[in-house]
Amino acid sequence: MTNNEQASILIRNGDKERGLDLLRQAAADDPSVGHLIELGSAYLWAEFYDAAWEHFQSSIKASPQPPAEFYALAGVAKWCLGDSETAATIWTAGLGAIRRRDDDRGFRLPLLMFAAAIVRPEEFPLKLKAWTTLLPKLQHLQPKAWPSVLADITTGIGGQPQVPELSPKSLGEETRQRKWLADFYRAVAKFHLVYEPPPFNPDLKARELKYAMQQLSDTTQTDCVDTSAFQSLISHEEFFLARFLASAQPQIPTIPPIEVDWENLRFGDGKQGIEVRTERFLRKPSAAHTLGLGVAYLWTKDYESAWNHFQYINRHGLWTSDTFFGMAGAAKWCLDQPEEAIECWRAGLKCDLGDAGGASVGNYLLLFAASILREDLVSQSDAKRLLHEKSNDRRIKSWPGPLVEFCLKNGSFELDLLEARAGIESRRAVARFYKSLIDFNNGVLSRDEMTARMREIADTSLPQWKEDSSFSGLLRKEEFFVARHEASAGGWPRCRGSKIVRRP
Repeated sequence: MTNNEQASILIRNGDKERGLDLLRQAAADDPSVGHLIELGSAYLWAEFYDAAWEHFQSSIKASPQPPAEFYALAGVAKWCLGDSETAATIWTAGLGAIRRRDDDRGFRLPLLMFAAAIVRPEEFPLKLKAWTTLLPKLQHLQPKAWPSVLADITTGIGGQPQVPELSPKSLGEETRQRKWLADFYRAVAKFHLVYEPPPFNPDLKARELKYAMQQLSDTTQTDCVDTSAFQSLISHEEFFLARFLASAQPQIPTIPPIEVDWENLRFGDGKQGIEVRTERFLRKPSAAHTLGLGVAYLWTKDYESAWNHFQYINRHGLWTSDTFFGMAGAAKWCLDQPEEAIECWRAGLKCDLGDAGGASVGNYLLLFAASILREDLVSQSDAKRLLHEKSNDRRIKSWPGPLVEFCLKNGSFELDLLEARAGIESRRAVARFYKSLIDFNNGVLSRDEMTARMREIADTSLPQWKEDSSFSGLLRKEEFFVARHEASAGGWPRCRGSKIVRRP
């Protein structure tokens, strides 16, 4: 039996000092990352949180490339001491560090931060920081595969996916640890659902969380009898959060209402508007909240975040939406990455859910727009062929379906906009968008004139956009963001047929 195994048994059985002495000696003889983590974890197990903090702080300073575990466990020590601010600071400092194993995308530390903020709901800034760090990482993870399952469980995206088991040859400790982590994040996610609309019982949710953490941190269970299994369990930073929550007084969260209005985002603090919509989305990632946050990113010209947001939903959601693919492509278009935008719109041609009419014409129309603006990337014949195929769908009688025939007939088709009961102004704007493109394509408008049309479509100071409902309706149209981008980027080369057209 090694000194570390002896130390583990001693600490677990209550002889903390003898066990820690053995681990201190082992770390002094061989200050490898593994020994340093074992010693720090032992401090946390013994609830010597100050000692754990000091240990990891000195380890970080002494290491040329400290691993993410150092930062994660140091933050856990401070978090258990009630110093959430310092915990957030050290966790944030470690976001660029590399984890030793099981984290090739570097998302485990921000996921830990996210969980810590959920179980202490007053730590709203920590949750926002964790989410903005997670977002660009999550869209690269393979859906329903390990370790993206942990993120999907915690955010509520994709339902409640099952943990993929390893091959029969690899069954054992690693599979058990995966299931433990999944159970931990499921308990956290369930507690987060306290933000569901009434009726709710915050006290019950707090007690459910405490019970779940008691079960997760119970090392007397059969799975933890073996010393190696016990050491594997306490190698997870999440274990110490669970253990602390199991013994702490249940924290019953307050549930402040979320006031969401477009006026605040439009004229007020854009950052605050994003934060409010982020919290709303994280409380319940419904289709409406998903669209609201993504559109807010687009409005504030944070196109990278808009892309990451919609792409994560497109890849990991329970179902796919015509609108979400359209918005993701709009974000790429505004990033001056039209190839990726077109690829996204093509991917959105076959979605589970479509527009109000059910025909899912949005991405077909956007490809038609792209065929005029960038015919070098998508041919008009191909775009029109797709529209012709869609014209056979009887559901295109409902908006925005009539735009299919409108585009196929070069804008000569009469759109019955006056009978629209809702969103009439935004519908007119979209129709004007496609008419402008058609006229430009037919040589009726010059490039400058077409750019001026786009500028008018994107001008939200006009009287028709004064009302909050009409303004928000306009922002739910992908064409608005394409128009706004074209109005400001009209000078770069465009291809029409074989001729490059440049703005004079």
